[in-house]
Amino acid sequence: MLRKRIGPIAFVLAMGLLVREQCVKSQRTHSTIVINTGMSEPKVDAIDARVMVEGEPFGEVKRTRLNGMQIGDASFKVSLPKPDAVVEMDITVSGTPKHLTRRIHAVDDATITINVGDEL
Repeated sequence: MLRKRIGPIAFVLAMGLLVREQCVKSQRTHSTIVINTGMSEPKVDAIDARVMVEGEPFGEVKRTRLNGMQIGDASFKVSLPKPDAVVEMDITVSGTPKHLTRRIHAVDDATITINVGDEL
């Protein structure tokens, strides 16, 4: 008898959580992040970057240069719960690691280019 009463209540709660989750997902900001190393590109060995919102990661890219090739721009798509975020980048240039940080304000369906070539 108890199962007959709890079952419908649990079902309604589960449906409510699913509906809430779908609404929250649709309120996210979707953007593309591009890390441009500029004229330093031939010396860049690796790029490891992540997008953080309030200390939580919401996107990441890792690129490593292959022998005889250039690394190119590192780009990745993110879906952020809030438009203000921090991009943390660990870039290895000629064997020397460098840590860079940028604050961004994402706009839906935008491409955000972060130019770091002058700092490498």
